[in-house]
Amino acid sequence: MKAKNIIFGILIILFGIFGILEVSGVITLSSGISYIQIIGGLILAGFAVTSLIKGRICTVLYSLMLIFMIFERNIAVLLELNNQNIINNWLLLLFTTIICIGIHFLKPRRVRVKKARVSGYNISHDDGASYKEHSFGAAAEYIDCATFTRKHYENNLGQTVIRFENASEYIGEGIVCVENNLGHMEIYVPSDWRVTVNIENSLGAIRNDCGNSATGPVLYIEGENSLGAIDIVRA
Repeated sequence: MKAKNIIFGILIILFGIFGILEVSGVITLSSGISYIQIIGGLILAGFAVTSLIKGRICTVLYSLMLIFMIFERNIAVLLELNNQNIINNWLLLLFTTIICIGIHFLKPRRVRVKKARVSGYNISHDDGASYKEHSFGAAAEYIDCATFTRKHYENNLGQTVIRFENASEYIGEGIVCVENNLGHMEIYVPSDWRVTVNIENSLGAIRNDCGNSATGPVLYIEGENSLGAIDIVRA
């Protein structure tokens, strides 16, 4: 069982227990805090913990930022502040983004790729690297089917498009592993390929328009989608 499932499971159980205790009068809900806030806070807390385990510091910071926004008025009351708007939300978002940009520059780069910019996308042709990560912005990745066996793409708060080159040379059994966090990914699959999808979805959306009518070589798409969207369509 994955750590993310365990964490979300524990948070959901705690919320259920809290609800039973509150309804039965054993505990009382603090004034001004709604169940919607609690649900949102628990979801974001679970997302922050799982992101921290995977070393995604920026995702943790954005999750904590959203938690602060949800409970800002309650925090102001707790601290006995006159102004319940502790900090402007847009300024908080700006400063959080600036911190994440700084972390991004300090983070060691696992992959160095040559990119061209076309129609707003950073275009990357296959350089043999098995793992690539994109944060913010828009990127397009091209997989060379002549050498393709397994590729891993991570998308954080951005948009990533995946396409295939030299499709006629593909022999099958290739694996595309995706990790999509608060972003959008599009995977364009050649029309004659069979597709098997096994993506764990957490509060996101997955659309698979490939169907099961193709008879060509098989492509496996697996991974995780958290609070984002993945579209798998025919090229």
